[in-house]
Amino acid sequence: MEKKEFFTVEIKDILSRLENESEELYPSKSLALKIFNFIQKLQDIEPDNKNTDNTWNLWIKSSKGDISSFWNYEEMLENCDVENHEEYVRLWEDDFPHEYDWHEFTVIEYKQTYYFYLESKFLFRFNLEDNTIIGIHPNYKELARFVARLLVIANKEIHIFLKNPDKYNLNIATNLPLWRRYGKIKRKIIWENISDEIRYDHELGNEKINKLELLVANNDENLFFEKMTVNDFLRYCEICYDSNNYFKDSKAKLSPLEKYKKMADSRHGGLLNIKPDSSTAFKKWYVSGEWRGTHPWEICRGGNSTHITLHISKYNDGWKLYLTGLFRQVETINMAIALFEQLVPFVFYDKTDMLNMAKGEDNWGVVPENVIPKYCHSFFPKEDNVIDFLNPWHYEDIRAVVEKHATWYPEKKICKSKK
Repeated sequence: MEKKEFFTVEIKDILSRLENESEELYPSKSLALKIFNFIQKLQDIEPDNKNTDNTWNLWIKSSKGDISSFWNYEEMLENCDVENHEEYVRLWEDDFPHEYDWHEFTVIEYKQTYYFYLESKFLFRFNLEDNTIIGIHPNYKELARFVARLLVIANKEIHIFLKNPDKYNLNIATNLPLWRRYGKIKRKIIWENISDEIRYDHELGNEKINKLELLVANNDENLFFEKMTVNDFLRYCEICYDSNNYFKDSKAKLSPLEKYKKMADSRHGGLLNIKPDSSTAFKKWYVSGEWRGTHPWEICRGGNSTHITLHISKYNDGWKLYLTGLFRQVETINMAIALFEQLVPFVFYDKTDMLNMAKGEDNWGVVPENVIPKYCHSFFPKEDNVIDFLNPWHYEDIRAVVEKHATWYPEKKICKSKK
């Protein structure tokens, strides 16, 4: 008789061995029929289509079980994974601290193909037109058996939901553990409770924060330059560089051009090849578009989100300067204050967010245990302006603070199909 309940270790083991989406066909008519029948049953639930594609989410529950559900002790001992039974028990407790866990099971439909995920990891896809299973290797029988069991449990969840939707949604809202939820917490609360957390307010100091408040309230972003040259741009770059004392240890006095070459992305797109004092040459170069696809405005090089940009853009019959560096907060704030104090017209992107971050008044987004805390903006309401993300579930001190002080977003309710 097929075992229907999952132990958490089984799910964790399968997820750890899943690879990227493949094109392997799994030749099983019986499994294809189970998947087809499940998809038909799924139509009784109204899909979430906020991201265009139809999406269904269900929660699958697993139990910790007893230690016999864990990996074989003799094998672990032989492979030197543990030295004794005491260590084996401790490892089991550390890896599976919860008596029960919950796992998000997601199905996405796109052009008659259904994509199946567990905890955001791809399992397989099913083409409804020819009933083919794609993504399970023919030799991976264990995954096929796992999928069959998963469908049985998911079918049961749908049955329970259809019997009493309100009760089902209330159960999710009440019992879904915090480590599977999204939430938010004030940055200042983390600062006040975690001593080694980086504090922008301490790095900047009250004087600079006051100056930043003045800038946010009074910087006139309608001002622009009538003309622009390479040397003008390099002078504004130098103001930014000097605000952070990047070259305080340099024995030689560096020119603005030399500072730019040391700090900026080297892919300048021909910017440094034109006459440095000619506004005509600058305009001709800019309008030509030869710089597009290069990085002349990346004045402090970095990764996709960790560089600082001082961008020049055509504005009516003149030019505007834009400063961006949301993920290098202190450096970018220093640059903005310096430009403002030297009466350089510029637009400071994300200025209100930067001020809130500097004062610790913004929200950190708390993500579930299985989510990497990067590029998670789509999971949070735009009005909350969540910029940084936190996964606290592997650190006892941060976890305790989050569990006590965070605000948790409600789970989206599942509804019966309107068809």
